Amino acid sequence: MPLSRIQQLLEEKTGLDLASLGHQALEHAIRDRMRQSGCSNREDYWQRLRGCPTEQQELVECLRVPETWFFRDAPAFATLIEWIKKIWLPQHPRDPLRLLSAACSTGEEPYSMAIALLEAGISPDRFHVDAWDISHQALAKAERAFYGRNSFRPNSRTRPGPFLCSESNGYSVCPSVRNQVRFRQANLLSAPEPVMTPVYVAVFCRNVMIYFTPRAREKVLANLTSLVFPAGLLFVGPAETGLLRQHPFQPWGALKAFAFQRTNHSLGVDRNLRTAAPGLREKAVKVSDFGYNRARKDRPLDSSQTSNHCHESRSAAPFISTADPKNTPVIETEFGTSLAKAESLANSGRLHEAARLCERLLQAETPQAASYHLFGLIQEALGRKDTAEDYHRKALFLDPHHPGALRHLALIREQQGDLVSARRLRQRAQRACASTELQTTV
Repeated sequence: MPLSRIQQLLEEKTGLDLASLGHQALEHAIRDRMRQSGCSNREDYWQRLRGCPTEQQELVECLRVPETWFFRDAPAFATLIEWIKKIWLPQHPRDPLRLLSAACSTGEEPYSMAIALLEAGISPDRFHVDAWDISHQALAKAERAFYGRNSFRPNSRTRPGPFLCSESNGYSVCPSVRNQVRFRQANLLSAPEPVMTPVYVAVFCRNVMIYFTPRAREKVLANLTSLVFPAGLLFVGPAETGLLRQHPFQPWGALKAFAFQRTNHSLGVDRNLRTAAPGLREKAVKVSDFGYNRARKDRPLDSSQTSNHCHESRSAAPFISTADPKNTPVIETEFGTSLAKAESLANSGRLHEAARLCERLLQAETPQAASYHLFGLIQEALGRKDTAEDYHRKALFLDPHHPGALRHLALIREQQGDLVSARRLRQRAQRACASTELQTTV
């Protein structure tokens, strides 16, 4: 059948797990390209496709997922700046800062990286950002550097003035930012050329590996590892953190930054990097005799009470004393304040304290999906995958459309070898995100 051969060709070329995109996405893309190329049936189109790299690229363009916006998952950018200022610059006062946005899509991410560094006072002649993507159409839009309101979501910041210039129907990226970013078409499956490709202090490759086949992910991760400077940072998406467990990386910085430091002591990595900045503490701590109580039986909540955001960035308001939260009673206040406190503790590296506070939230009269999901994230950071799976499932019991719980549970199921269940969960997460974004734009 031409369809199966087309799918196999695309997976070999791009690494995409087309089943994760949905059967209809491939069908629609093929029909569109058949119409554009003048092919009357699939057999004719297959003959054209397999012998024409240009047509292969055009079909890839129809399948790309352009889901990106400025300062997506904002804690990642804050962690990047803190790490550069407290770790990299003191130890490398004269070395250039090379950063990479892999799978940069239409450019919002690399421009955000450049803006973050400029706002932090990093001299423009000290750094540059390389930006790669397989899509020439996405890169063309990135180089135009003009964006509408969909590139600025509720949790991101519109930045007029010196970096983003407000216009009647959108924003244009100012030259001072554009000059710091260099775009290039590249396939992440291709091994980097050692002579031509520099090593990067930080690499962003977020929310793209979830669409790859398991074999492609391993190849991409091997390529990314070779691109990250020893003791440098790799930033991934929230549902991709578990992929790094078998690679030379360990968690670094805020829990929701999804940042990992490369570890390779054979290359002479300075062990003091981990302790040079007390404010940046890794999350891969070991669980000793810390006991987790079983939460009370789940009960469904009114949908208006549950969290349904694809990407959350709450502020961590002070609530209880952090000196000894085990002995501190949880004061009955708004749920969001307590949850923000638990998240703040986790982001500062105090995972055990955050876990205790989450337990108290779960034992309350009306536990919510957001608290179960956060507790699941903490369990993942502590290396307790089975417990994490349990709490992500509890979050979905309360809120079947919680994107974060769906994505993390999909990754866990995939690591267990249940690929069918993993694909279904990812498709549910995509539908949940699409529904949420539609509601925010209405």
